[in-house]
Amino acid sequence: MKKHALSFLFIITLFSLTAVSASAVVNDTLKVGIRWGSTALEAANLENAVGSGYEFGYYDEDREFVYLDETEETTITMCASGSGNGVVVTETKSGDVLYRFSDNGYCFGVRPIGRHTETWCKGYKYPGGFEYRCNENGTLTVINVVDIEDYVKGVVPYEMDKDWPLAALEAQAVCARTYAYQELSAYAYPDCEAHVDDSVSFQVYGNTGRTAGTDRAVAETAGQILTCQGSPITAYYFSTSCGATGNQEVWWDGDQTATPYLAGKTVDAAGEAVDLSKEEEFNAFLEADHPDGYDADISWYRWETEIDNKTLSENLNQALAGRIAANPNAVLTRLGSRLESRTIKTIGRIRG
Repeated sequence: MKKHALSFLFIITLFSLTAVSASAVVNDTLKVGIRWGSTALEAANLENAVGSGYEFGYYDEDREFVYLDETEETTITMCASGSGNGVVVTETKSGDVLYRFSDNGYCFGVRPIGRHTETWCKGYKYPGGFEYRCNENGTLTVINVVDIEDYVKGVVPYEMDKDWPLAALEAQAVCARTYAYQELSAYAYPDCEAHVDDSVSFQVYGNTGRTAGTDRAVAETAGQILTCQGSPITAYYFSTSCGATGNQEVWWDGDQTATPYLAGKTVDAAGEAVDLSKEEEFNAFLEADHPDGYDADISWYRWETEIDNKTLSENLNQALAGRIAANPNAVLTRLGSRLESRTIKTIGRIRG
C-alpha cells in the first residue's frame, strides 16, 4: 500500500468506525512472506543483530514454536536437504554443519535466543522467528513469524513519512494493525502458509526504517483496531486519491451492508456521496476542478502518461507472470459465470 494519513483520517471521520482493543484475538502471531516465488533463496543466511544464537524447531498449527535444539553460533545458513522440507543448517563462514532437520510434516523453524531480538536477513533486520519451506527447485521460501505489534512497527515508517506528526503516525499504526488483524483470518498464500507478504500487495514491511517516533506511535495505540459491526474492518488506505474514494464494488462483489465504510465519497470536508462506476461519470469527475480536495496539491492527484501498445502488453504480461508465480489462486479467469485459477502465459498483444 502507499502512504498518506489524510485518507485514513477521512475514513474514520465519515464512517464513525470504532477503535477497540484487539485482545479478543487468541493468536496475534503473523506469518509474513519475505522471500518467495522468484525471490526464494538457494541459501538463506541469518545473523544476530540483537540476540545470541538460535533455537531450532518448527511452528505448529497454532503458530507456536516447538523447540528441538539450539546453537550459540551467531551467523547461520539454511539450505534445502533431502526430500520434503528437510533443511541443513551450517555456520555461515566455516560451513560446519550445526543441525539437520528431517521432514516431520512441518517446516523448519528458527528462533533467535534472547529478548527483543532482531536478526539480519538479506539486508533487513527482522523481529521474531523464521520458517523455511522447501521448493521443488531446491530453493527456500522464507517466512518471518512475528508478533503483530512488532510487525506494525516495521510497517508504519514504510507506509508514512517517519517525520510526520505523532497523531498522523498513530492513525497509520491503527490502520496498519487493523489491516493485519483482518488478514489473520486466512492465509493469503496457502501454499506457503503466509498471511501477507512484505510488499505493496499488502503493506510494505521492512523493519529497518523504525524511529523513536514511529515506535512511539505504535506503542501508544497498542492493541487498538477499527471495527464495524464487531469485526475488524478491511482497512484499505492509499497515497493519493483522485478526489474520491471507491465503493465496495471496486474491491469485490458482495453485500454492501457488511462494509458500509467502503463507500464512494469526495475526499474533502464535505464528504459527499459520489458514484464513479460509469466511465463517463469518472472522466467528468477527473476533468472538473476540486480545489478543496485534501490531496489536490499533490503531484499524483492528476497525471497522465503515454505508452505504446507493445510496451504496455509486455509490462502487463510480466506483472501477470509474477503474480501467478507468487500465488496462483490470486489470479482468476472468468469462465462463463464462474471464476477459477488457471495457468496464463500471456494476455496477447493490446491493440488500440
